[in-house]
Amino acid sequence: MNMDNVEKINWQPNYSVGNSILDEQHKQLLSLCNKAVDCMQSNSPESRANFHLILNDLANYAENHFRMEEDILARCNYPLLESHKAEHIAYQVRLTDFLLEATTGKIDKAGLSQYLAQWWRDHILCSDKQYVQTIIKQ
Repeated sequence: MNMDNVEKINWQPNYSVGNSILDEQHKQLLSLCNKAVDCMQSNSPESRANFHLILNDLANYAENHFRMEEDILARCNYPLLESHKAEHIAYQVRLTDFLLEATTGKIDKAGLSQYLAQWWRDHILCSDKQYVQTIIKQ
C-alpha cells in the first residue's frame, strides 16, 4: 500500500447510528484512526513511538466502546448481537496481533492503515448501521 494514498476519513452525518453516545464513541475511534494515518506519514523515531501509543489507544478505546455498544444492543434485544460480538472479538484479536508485532520491532503501518479503513467501511458503516432501526425504536 502506498502511504501517499492514505486519506483521513472525516465524520459525516450519515455515519450516525441514531444514538448520541455511540456516535461520539465512533467519532473518537475515527479520530484515533486519523491519528494513525498521521503517524504513518513519517518514519521518525517519534512516529514509531506514537504508533505504539495509537495501537494501545485503539485497543483500549475500542474495548470500552464494544462493551457499551453490546450492552445497548442487548437491552434492545438486537437479533444479530452474537454475530456483532464476534466481529468485535475479531477486531480485538487483530489489534492484539499488531501490538505483538510492534513489540518485536515490526511496525506494519500499511497493514494497520488498510485494516482500519476496512474496519470502518465493513463494521462501522455496515454492521453498525444494521442496528439503527433497533435502537431508534427504544
